[in-house]
Amino acid sequence: MFALRHLIPAAFRALVRMIFLGILFALIAGGIVLAVAYATTPHWPPSTLTIVTAVVVALLAGYAVGLTTLVREVIRGVKAAEHDLVRGVENEVTAHEHAHA
Repeated sequence: MFALRHLIPAAFRALVRMIFLGILFALIAGGIVLAVAYATTPHWPPSTLTIVTAVVVALLAGYAVGLTTLVREVIRGVKAAEHDLVRGVENEVTAHEHAHA
């Protein structure tokens, strides 16, 4: 029960961060591609190849940031679980020492 109480909010927070940061960085990467394309040839609207390139770069950037965020959240969860486990063991040892004193 203790694990589920911490696991569900952590999973929801990780999912929201993954989606938000993935979309944000996809928009930024796609915008940068379009800006560079416009700076090299000041012609608007861009060609189909430029749009396809912007979409591909945006998808790759969003995917990379999403996976990086997932790994980061997993590491954060493992650290929190380890910290809670250490705190629980220390409390048990302290209680055991006080009972024998």
